[in-house]
Amino acid sequence: MTCIFSLSYPKSATPDNLGNLLLWSSEQAEQERQRADQESQRVQRLAAKLGELGVDPD
Repeated sequence: MTCIFSLSYPKSATPDNLGNLLLWSSEQAEQERQRADQESQRVQRLAAKLGELGVDPD
């Protein structure tokens, strides 16, 4: 069988055994920070909505 293509990865990329590129710890930390920021904003919106309805969110 002849291989018609080959995968090449940038030197900074680390593929797992399935070929998925894995994030560096700094990239994982950034994604987690963004997720936490989004969650915080969601909580603030919910608290504001509850306040509008006369419910103490605490």
